[in-house]
Amino acid sequence: MRQNRREFLTAASCLGAVSMLGKGIASEERKGGDSMLGFAAPPISKVRVAVAPGVDNPVGRICRFPGVEITALCAETADDLKSAKGFIERAKLPPPKEYIGTDACKKMVDDGVADVFYNSMYCLNNTELNVYAMNGKMHVVSAPPVRCTIDDCWKLVETSEKNKVHCTSGSFGYVYGEYALFALNIVRRGLLGDVVACGGTYFMDWRSSLYRKMPARQVDCWEMRMASQGVSIPWNVFAPLSRCLDINRGDRLETLVAMSSGNASLRAFAESNKEVSLSDRLTNDSCDMCATLIRTAKGRLVTLRQALTLSCPWYAPAEVCGTKGVLIWGGADGMKMTCDKVPGGGRTRRFFDDKITEGMRGELRHPLCNSVRNVAQKLGGHGGAALIGDMCRIYCLRNGLPMGIDVYDFATWASLMELTDKSARAAGQAVKVPDFTRGAWKSATPRPIEEVDTEKFLQA
Repeated sequence: MRQNRREFLTAASCLGAVSMLGKGIASEERKGGDSMLGFAAPPISKVRVAVAPGVDNPVGRICRFPGVEITALCAETADDLKSAKGFIERAKLPPPKEYIGTDACKKMVDDGVADVFYNSMYCLNNTELNVYAMNGKMHVVSAPPVRCTIDDCWKLVETSEKNKVHCTSGSFGYVYGEYALFALNIVRRGLLGDVVACGGTYFMDWRSSLYRKMPARQVDCWEMRMASQGVSIPWNVFAPLSRCLDINRGDRLETLVAMSSGNASLRAFAESNKEVSLSDRLTNDSCDMCATLIRTAKGRLVTLRQALTLSCPWYAPAEVCGTKGVLIWGGADGMKMTCDKVPGGGRTRRFFDDKITEGMRGELRHPLCNSVRNVAQKLGGHGGAALIGDMCRIYCLRNGLPMGIDVYDFATWASLMELTDKSARAAGQAVKVPDFTRGAWKSATPRPIEEVDTEKFLQA
């Protein structure tokens, strides 16, 4: 009885501490500047961009855009710039100024050589660099951070508000992909009715990265993400769903719970690959899978699953469920849907056949997916999600338009990294999600369907 009582008291004490921690995380009594919802910066006729290549190298895309000049490249070592410089040389463009070293990005900001800091580096201090650039009056396009605490999220929001500069996501594959844009388009058209639930999954086997020959800083980043017991890359699994739900523009994330598994798959991999040595961080903290449930202020449900160490190929299905229909994409069966507004649809228990689905896919394709093809033909791109995302950002900067993804989106998505990890480590304790808009979401209008005038875009 003494042992059971001791265990009970210990568990109760831990849960009490986590409960207090949850309240601290959800604290919203923070002051800031004017809201950035719908913010449009003054137009920039010639957008000067400084790029820090890393997890993505946007140089090959944006160096071909009219109205853009790459004025600086930043990296810790000269080798990190080889690929970016190659793109610029092949495009026969003026060589940008190079900044190399641990303080390269900060020196670039101090020199004032660019209007935009495109931060693609895979490093632990991304948030610090983004804040520094915004304080230097630069707009920021950033890759998903490796780590981002709730305090970091607030710093990004407050710095963007104070300096009136954009802080937007450079992660494109799951936001500007054709299926994600199609989902956003049909939700806005009301074909699915009122959205009641969404779900997303991201499976990818990262275990082989443990014995790649990478710089120590990159190994540390990989391990940090793999050791999280929560959703460590929410951009991939949640970002497109967030847009369909109009998060921060009519609804917001309110409460979440997360549960994690053990790490048997990771340990089995290490045992069968003797060259792999698991660090204490991976041995003690990592999980093979995390499952998260999130409830919004409107009572809608979001289900997320992430697994980075399972013996599984890349697999990232998602679904949006409404009162009049359901859309599923990214799974083994391609895209599946049903809705009430299609002849023959009605109250069906079956998804539409492939012919109807493909017909709707062509008819209701997002306008960006149509317009980007013209740009791709003239610029030599592939017309994919990366090109769409970069084109939208540059178009907004050149024409003084609001960004499709703003700092509140960035902060909300990033906050899931800490919140889900905290909840999972507390055996599914409910955690409140901060309101980074400080209540402005209630009156904010949904973001418009993004469009780009390609003829205007091609005019330098």
